Amino acid sequence: QGGTVFRFLHIGTPDSFPGEGFTAEPRRDLYDYIYRAEDLATMHGRAYGAKRNQIAQFKRNYDWRFEPMTPENRDDCLRLVAIWDATHQGAMLAQERKAVERMLQCTQSLGQSGGVLYADGQPAAFAIGSHPRAELLDILAEKALPQYTGAYSAIIQAYAAYTLEHTPFTYINREEDMGLENLRNAKLQLKPDHLVEKTL
Repeated sequence: QGGTVFRFLHIGTPDSFPGEGFTAEPRRDLYDYIYRAEDLATMHGRAYGAKRNQIAQFKRNYDWRFEPMTPENRDDCLRLVAIWDATHQGAMLAQERKAVERMLQCTQSLGQSGGVLYADGQPAAFAIGSHPRAELLDILAEKALPQYTGAYSAIIQAYAAYTLEHTPFTYINREEDMGLENLRNAKLQLKPDHLVEKTL
């Protein structure tokens, strides 16, 4: 933590690892963004004024509803992913879709939950998370279609409020930004409580 560089020396034969040792240095693009659950569930305060405006616009413009994720609405999430993928490019899209499919098809309870946001009867956004520890919600997948103005902010707030009501916890981990400028800006706009340094 705090910019420390860790050095690990060989244990075993000289051929166990390359060179004389290896280092693990902090990688900013891998840092996890940690938020206070209450902040995202309520978005109170001046810092969240723009997000509240986006949510209000979404609710004004569409006949909307939020549903907890169930076997009955999982296909809507897959349909949303297909629409999102059709307008985006990237080497990881296929792997990302497969990961979402596995999450949605998992019948074993691993502490996961999810929610789907609808606009005029159509799926506009969804989120999937899990509770690796009692005090933490980890966001595993999240998509919002850009044609529904405000859907991204609305799913963040609606899912946080839903999970906080049913499983009280303190923090939400929205994971790393992968070095993508737009994603980093979006995560910073949500005012993280702190970042968790990770090394590589």
